Amino acid sequence: MWRNSRSFSSKLRSSSSFPVPSTTTTSISTFYRHITVARPSLRAFYPYSSSLFSLLSLSPSSSDPTRQGFSNSHGVRVFSSVADPSSLASASMVSRAREAVDLARHYGRCYWELSKARLSMLVVATSGTGFVLGSGSTVDLGGLCWTCAGTMMVAASANSLNQVFEIKNDAKMKRTCRRPLPSGRITMPHAVTWATSVGLAGTAMLATKANILAAGLAASNLILYAFVYTPLKQIHPVNTWVGAIVGAIPPLLGWAAASGQISLNSMILPAALYFWQIPHFMALAYLCRDDYAAGGYKMFSLADASGQRTAAVALRNCLYLVPLGFLAYDWGITSGWFCLESSILTLAISATAFSFYRHCTMQKARRMFHASLLYLPVFMSGLLFHRLSDNEQTMEEDSSETMLDGLIQEDRYIAQKNKTEHCRGFAQGRPPVAYASVAPFPFLPVPHYLFLKTYWRELHRGTELPTLLLTDEIDPQTLQILLHEKTMEKGDKEIRGKTNERLVNEEYKIWKKNTPFLYDLIITHALEWPSLTVEWLPDRDEPPGKDYSVQKMILGTHSFDNKPNYLMLAQVQLPLENSENDARHYRDDRASAGGFGCANGKVQIIQHINHDGEVNRARCMPQNPFIIATKTVSAEVLVFDYSKHPSKPPLDGTCNPDLRLRGHKSEGYGLSWNKFKQGHLLSGSEDSHICLWDINATPDNKTLEAMQIFKSRRCQLRNVLYGFCPRTSYEHGHEGVVGDVAWHMRHEYLFGSVGDDRYLHVWDLRSRPLANKPVQSVVAHQSEVNCLTFNPFNEWLVATGSTDKMVKLFDLRKISSSLHTFDCHEEEVFQVGWHPKNETILASCCRGRRLMVWDLSRIEEEQTPEDVEDGPPELLFIHGGHTNTISDFSWNPCEEWVVASVAEDNILQVWQMAENVYYGEDDLLEEPPKLS
Repeated sequence: MWRNSRSFSSKLRSSSSFPVPSTTTTSISTFYRHITVARPSLRAFYPYSSSLFSLLSLSPSSSDPTRQGFSNSHGVRVFSSVADPSSLASASMVSRAREAVDLARHYGRCYWELSKARLSMLVVATSGTGFVLGSGSTVDLGGLCWTCAGTMMVAASANSLNQVFEIKNDAKMKRTCRRPLPSGRITMPHAVTWATSVGLAGTAMLATKANILAAGLAASNLILYAFVYTPLKQIHPVNTWVGAIVGAIPPLLGWAAASGQISLNSMILPAALYFWQIPHFMALAYLCRDDYAAGGYKMFSLADASGQRTAAVALRNCLYLVPLGFLAYDWGITSGWFCLESSILTLAISATAFSFYRHCTMQKARRMFHASLLYLPVFMSGLLFHRLSDNEQTMEEDSSETMLDGLIQEDRYIAQKNKTEHCRGFAQGRPPVAYASVAPFPFLPVPHYLFLKTYWRELHRGTELPTLLLTDEIDPQTLQILLHEKTMEKGDKEIRGKTNERLVNEEYKIWKKNTPFLYDLIITHALEWPSLTVEWLPDRDEPPGKDYSVQKMILGTHSFDNKPNYLMLAQVQLPLENSENDARHYRDDRASAGGFGCANGKVQIIQHINHDGEVNRARCMPQNPFIIATKTVSAEVLVFDYSKHPSKPPLDGTCNPDLRLRGHKSEGYGLSWNKFKQGHLLSGSEDSHICLWDINATPDNKTLEAMQIFKSRRCQLRNVLYGFCPRTSYEHGHEGVVGDVAWHMRHEYLFGSVGDDRYLHVWDLRSRPLANKPVQSVVAHQSEVNCLTFNPFNEWLVATGSTDKMVKLFDLRKISSSLHTFDCHEEEVFQVGWHPKNETILASCCRGRRLMVWDLSRIEEEQTPEDVEDGPPELLFIHGGHTNTISDFSWNPCEEWVVASVAEDNILQVWQMAENVYYGEDDLLEEPPKLS
C-alpha cells in the first residue's frame, strides 16, 4: 500500500522534482553541510506541503562562529557550516520525525477528502438518530457508538469508491478538480485499497457489535451507492431518485442496530430523508448545472433549460413532507407537539420551493438550497426531543388487521341502522363513510376486496359469518358460494379433530410405555375439574416410620355450567431418597391415580375453599405460606388465609376471602409476591394496569385499594386527518393486556411485566416521581408476550415466553437484544420457570401439550448427527404426559428436579426425570454434585 508513496525528503532533494537553476546551488564543498534555500522560492516548487520547509531549515544562527555566509549570483543567501557528528545525528532524528508527521498529515488530508467527511458525518447523524428512535426507554450508548463508527467507515468506503469511478469527471469540474485523485496526491491503487479495507472493517464491526441486519443494510447501501448510483449519474437523470433511496437507508440501519428489526414505524425518518433529498439535490444541480455539464453528468436540471420542471419536482416533494409529523404521532413515535413543529418547518421549505417555482433564478434556487440545509437537522432534533421516552411505537405489524376490525364494527352498526330505518319505512341509501384508519387519506372509500379479506380472516377463526356480509356490499350469488365453502370446511374440521384425537391417544400410549426409562418418579391424578394453576408450598413433613414425605400444593378449579369453584389444597406423598421403588411398570390400576416410583401414588385434596368464579392463578406468600392470593374472572384479587377456613366449604357456596384487593377493571393472570417485602403483591390484568398492594395495611371492611397503579397515560387529539375518530397514544406502561408480572429475585424494588404489545418492561420503584414509567423497555417478541421469570441466582437474566412459540433470554445490562432464543415449541408458550436450585435450568410449557426443560450450560455444545435430530443441545428433557394444553407448572422447592404440572385434560402430574438425564451417564460413575 505504501510502495507508491515516496518520501517527501527524497522528493525535495531530487533534481527532477525541483528544477532549481544551477547557479543557485553554489556552496562550499564540505562533507557535513546543510543548504538552506529561501522559503518563498521553495513554496513555488512544492505548494501543498508548507510544513516541509522546516526540513531544510537546520542551519545554525548567524551568530554561530563556525558558520560562514555569502550570497550567490542570484542574491540568495547561502550558509555553510561544519557540524559536530553528535549534533548532526540529533538533527537527523528530528528531521525524520518531522517527515513522518508531514507524511501522516498528507495522507490524513487525502483520506479525509476521499471519504467526503462532512457528508459521511451527515450519514452518521441520520443513522444515530435512527438508533435512538429505535431504542427503548434506555439508549445503549456503547451500541450507539459502535453503530456510528461502523456507519462512518462504510460511508467513507462508498464515497471513496465514488471518487475512484469518477476520477475523469472530477478532473473536468471546478468544484472537484482539487480532490486527491484528480490532483495526483494519491494513487488509484492506494485509494482502492483504502476504500476496500474501510468498507469491510465497517461492515464487520456492525455485524459483530450490532447485528446481521444492520450489517446487511450497510453493505447493500454501499453497493447501491458505489455500483448503481455512481455509474447511473453518467447515464440517466433518474440517478437523483436512486441517490435519494441511498440516503434514506442509514436511519433504517440505526433502527435495526437498536431493535434488531424493521417495523412500519421505523419508516418516518427514511421517508423524510427521501423526500427531503429531492428538493435539496434539485437546488444544488440547478446552481451547479454548468459544472455538471462539463463533467458529463446526466442531471435532471440539464434537460430543463427554464428550470420550471426542476422547481415543480422540488415543490412536489416538499409537499410530501407534510404528513410525516402526523404519522410520527399516529404511530406513537413522538408527542403531539411534533405535528405542529413539523408542519411549520415543512411549510417554510415549501414556501422557498414555491418561490423558486414562480421565479426560476439562481437567487431563488440558492435560497431553497439553504432552506433544505436547515430543514434536516431541525427535523431530526424535533424527532429526538419529542420522541416518547419509553419508545412506545404502537404501530403493530398487523395494522391492516386492526383497520379491518374497526371496519367490521362500523359496518355492523351501519347495517343494523339501515335495517331499522327500512323497517320504519325509510328506504335511504347508505351514505359514504370516511374511515380514519386510512390516514393521511381519510376520505377514500373502503376497497371492496377488504370485505372478502375480512370474511376469510373470520372464517379461519371459526366464527360465524360476519354481519357485514349481509349488507349490499356482496351480491347474493357470492354469498351462497361463501356459505357453501364454510359448510364444507366445517366438515373438514370435524374430520381433522377426530384424526388429531387418535394421534394424541397413540402418543400417550407410547409415552406411558417408556416412562420407566424416562422418569425416576411419576404420579398422575385425575381432578374433577381442570386446574389453571398449581404451586408447591414450601412446607415438608416426614411422618415417622414412613418411607415418604408429605408436601402440599395449591390448585384451583375451572368449572362449567355455573358449577361451584374452589381454591383447593392438595397433599402429595413423595418417596424418600433411601426408599426402594419398583420402576418396572407404570401403575394405572385406578382411574383417579397412577404412576411409579412412589409409595402408593397418593394425591389427596384436603381442603376446599369457596371461590368467586374460576381460579385463574393462585400464589402463596413466601414469608407466610398460609396466605394465598388468587386471580379471579372478575376484577378483584382475593386473599385467603387457609388456616382460618374449614376443610369443607359452606354449603351455601358463599365466598368469604380474608381480603379483597381492588384496582383492576377486568380479569387477568399476572400475580407475584415480593420475596423481600412481606405483604407486597403485584398483579397484571387485561385492563393494561399493573397494581401494587401492601396487605399489611388492612382496613376494617376487608377491602383494600391499590397502593400504586402502573398504567398507560392516554392523550387524545382530534384533527382533520382523523375526522370523527380520536387518536389515542400510550406514553407509559402497556397497551392492552398485561400478560404477566414478576418481582426481581435479587432486588426488592425491581419488577418486570410483559403484555400483548410485545414489550418487556422493567420497573424500579425507587425512580420516583418517574415510577409510573419503566426504566427499561424492549420489544421482546414478534407476538404477544405471555410470561416472564427472573433468574434466582443471576441478577441479570430474565426469560420470556410468547405466542410466537419462542422462549427468549435477556440480559438486563443489554436488554436491546436477546441473549438466546429457544424455539422448539410448536405452539404458543404459556409459562416459564427457573429451577429453584440450579442457575442454568429453565422450564417452559406451551399449548402443544409439551413441557420442555432447558440447560443453558449446554448451549452451542457439539452434537453428533443423531443428537441433532433430537433437538438443540440445550434441550434437556421433554415431558409429554399430558393430552391437552398445559396450563401451569411448578418446581418443587424441597425436592430437587420434582415438577408438578396441570393441564386442561383434568390431569395433575407430579414427575421427576431420570437421574441420568440431568447428570449424564458419565457423571453417574462419580458422586453427583451437590446443588447449593
